[in-house]
Amino acid sequence: MIDPQKIITMTKLAIYDKEGAEQDLNADRFFRHDFIYRRNMWLRLYVVVGSLIVIGFRILHMVAVDQVDLFSLNFQEELINAALFILILQVAYSIIGTVQYTVEYEKSQKRMRAYFALMDKLDPPEAEAEPEPVRRTAPRLRPHQNPEARVRKEPEHTYGTASMDTRKHHKLL
Repeated sequence: MIDPQKIITMTKLAIYDKEGAEQDLNADRFFRHDFIYRRNMWLRLYVVVGSLIVIGFRILHMVAVDQVDLFSLNFQEELINAALFILILQVAYSIIGTVQYTVEYEKSQKRMRAYFALMDKLDPPEAEAEPEPVRRTAPRLRPHQNPEARVRKEPEHTYGTASMDTRKHHKLL
C-alpha cells in the first residue's frame, strides 16, 4: 500500500528540486564570508562602472548644455568630487549588499536544512551498530604497516556541505 505521507514528502522534495535547489547549492559551495565577499566584489565593480557613467554624463552635460569650456575647469576639484561620489556610493552599497547577501545566504542554508530533514524523514538514517570486539589472532600492526588503517572513512550524511558531497560523488565515479 502506498503511504500518503511519503508521497507528500516526495512532492515537497521535488518542488524544492525544481524551484530553488540550484541557487541554494551554488550558495552552499562557499563559506558564508566567501559568498558575501564574492557577491559584494561584483556589486562594487558595477557601482564603479555606473559611477563613471554618471560622471561622464555630468561632464557631457557641463560641456554641451552649460557651455563650460573644458580648459577653464578646475580638474583637481572635479576629480576630488568624483572620487568622493564613488567612495560614498561604494560604502553605501557595500553595507546594503552585505546585509542583503547575509540574509540570502542564511535563508539558503535554512532551506537546505529543511530539505535534508525531509530527506531523513523519507529515509531515516540507519543507526550504526556497535562493532564487534576484535579478537587478536595476529600481532597488532601499526598504522604505517596496516594499509587499511590509513583509509579515511567518509560520513554517510553530509547535510549540505558541498565539499563532502563532491568527495562522495568523486568517490562513486
